[in-house]
Amino acid sequence: MLGNFQRVWQDRNDNVEDETEEKITQIRNLFRDAGFAVNTNYLLHGVSNSCYGDKLNHLLINYNGDVYGCTARDFNKENRIGFLDSCGEVHYDYKKLEKRNNSKLAKAVCKKCRIAPLCGGGCKQRAMEGLDTEGCTYHYSEEKMDQFILDIFEHSFMR
Repeated sequence: MLGNFQRVWQDRNDNVEDETEEKITQIRNLFRDAGFAVNTNYLLHGVSNSCYGDKLNHLLINYNGDVYGCTARDFNKENRIGFLDSCGEVHYDYKKLEKRNNSKLAKAVCKKCRIAPLCGGGCKQRAMEGLDTEGCTYHYSEEKMDQFILDIFEHSFMR
């Protein structure tokens, strides 16, 4: 059995690592030490198993006809990428859709990052939300990148 701890997205404080992140890492390590296989916390899905919301054919249609690309955000007008009309046709906000679809690895820091092939720039939603910021979308330090690489190696080859 493979464990995968995920933080409730609404509980995150401006994508800054805090006490909760530290506790998740400690708990994950306790499970590992007890012999359980536990996925890394650093990336939700990575490149090889990307988020369902990253797939080009993924849509989430809300009860009121609003269309979204991600389930991990509030269902409001600002976050929607389109709407379903009364005939069942989706009308996209093509500016939002293009921004969302082109956000992964769009930042200069991602193009030079040593873990870009593993990370892929994050999910489309996080990558899009981080386009206007400097630095890594996930705020990885060099130490975190090293730990991530070791975790992937351990998970892939040491089990």
